[in-house]
Amino acid sequence: MATPDLPKTIKSLIQPDIHSPKLILTEIPLPTPTPGTTEHLIRVQSTSPCSGELTWSASIAQYAAISPEYSKYASAPHRLQVPCYDLSGTVVLAPENSPFPPGTEIYTRTSFARPGNAREYTIALQEELARKPANLSWEEAASIPLSAFTAWQALFVHGVLGVCG
Repeated sequence: MATPDLPKTIKSLIQPDIHSPKLILTEIPLPTPTPGTTEHLIRVQSTSPCSGELTWSASIAQYAAISPEYSKYASAPHRLQVPCYDLSGTVVLAPENSPFPPGTEIYTRTSFARPGNAREYTIALQEELARKPANLSWEEAASIPLSAFTAWQALFVHGVLGVCG
């Protein structure tokens, strides 16, 4: 990965206490992709908050105590609590042979198991990325991932389309 001129620190919203909805704007170190993985460094153009997401970490921690399947989402004490998992942005650094080279405009919903995207730069995995449609604004593209996933779940998981052949 060629390294463009990047800042050492970036602005980020963080949630210092998972039991409080209070957010603070602060500076944090620039996240760096792990070489040899599918991690991409993304310059965030827009992000979309989700209703209730500031309470998810506290709820997941409670569920993890009684159900091992939630443990991978439980916040480790050292995990940076950054909200907003839906985003649109531009790829800045990409693994060699990535279908999303630097300069590609993308939109995505990143995993809740990692910090969110209410920051200037973030990390997203190749399998999470999709090219941003040219006819959508940054804001429109950032609003799509969870909404589309919710509609898909309604039709194919909770609805009848998943059982029809």
